[in-house]
Amino acid sequence: APARIPVHCFVGNARHSYGYGYGYGYGWAVPSFARCIARTCSAFPLEGRLGTQPAHAGWLHTHCCGRAAELARLAHTLQPSTPTVARIMLSQLVTNPVVRRAPALLSAAWAFIVLLAAPGIHAQTRPLNDTGQTQCFDATNAPVAVTQANCGDSAARPRQHARYGRDAQAAAGTLSKIGAGAAGFDFTKIANNGSTLPASATLGSNPADWACTKDNVTGLIWEVKTTSGLRDAAHTYTWYSTDATTNGGDAGTAGTDTCGGTLAAAPYNNQCNTQNFTAAVNAATLCGANDWRMPTQKELLSIVHAGASNPSIDSAYFPNVPASYWFWTGSTYAGDPANAWVVPVSGGNSGAVGKSYNGAVRLVRGGQ
Repeated sequence: APARIPVHCFVGNARHSYGYGYGYGYGWAVPSFARCIARTCSAFPLEGRLGTQPAHAGWLHTHCCGRAAELARLAHTLQPSTPTVARIMLSQLVTNPVVRRAPALLSAAWAFIVLLAAPGIHAQTRPLNDTGQTQCFDATNAPVAVTQANCGDSAARPRQHARYGRDAQAAAGTLSKIGAGAAGFDFTKIANNGSTLPASATLGSNPADWACTKDNVTGLIWEVKTTSGLRDAAHTYTWYSTDATTNGGDAGTAGTDTCGGTLAAAPYNNQCNTQNFTAAVNAATLCGANDWRMPTQKELLSIVHAGASNPSIDSAYFPNVPASYWFWTGSTYAGDPANAWVVPVSGGNSGAVGKSYNGAVRLVRGGQ
């Protein structure tokens, strides 16, 4: 089980406790800290320090706990393995209109997060993707242009996400990318033999054909679905894992042949499940690698394109998305280990589904 991290926020001399964060993956105490400072209902530039190491984190949007992605980026640059105090410096640039809306925070030069982190906690050290949302909306939920008047500080719905981060930089033409991709996403195509390909490369089974996609922001490399063979997008699988350290005490369901006979041979024996599919892809050394695995919930959510739907992903780098299924994650649902987390294709939200059901699979490697 992930370590629990007590989260306290100090504003001036006042200490406030905000429950627990959890020391693994992208979550890393961020929601609890967001609750700590959300009461100021504003936004401000954010910078963190661990010892003498600075880490700029962009803008923190305190008007909505769910928009604390910048805090996550900051936390991931700090890698605590012992009890740690991470200091969050709040800019006092009073000329900035969004900062002027935070008088409670401007009264104190520093806010402190005390993270009583247990040894061995893993912190993600790569940056986070932005959401892909490049559209603002007015008070009637109608889409409007991303301008100061439509979604600026004095708008009916102020400080909307499309004004900040990688997506906003991409829209302004100021974002530098290694590869390409929609909005703020940055992807590179990878060949069957592991070599890097141009954006014009096409899917195929030859060594130099496209087969995987690298996320240049997170560093993760993703399996790309095909229209035939082992990785056919139409194939489905039950959730199954005999690893007691990750299955929550419920291995799931071994399954039947729902993957076109691609797992007919021993040791798979026509049992189409997530564990067998992962083993088969590793045996095939997809993109020159044999360390493919099921993604965590947060990893799979990292490639969700919130500015698109049906599918909610960048189709130029993730084609052949099945229309009516969710994608399994490797994350068991703690509330009921007979279920696992999934990310549906249509909207990119996440929920828990019984492990005996059939769903799609997209494997990942790297990032751990």
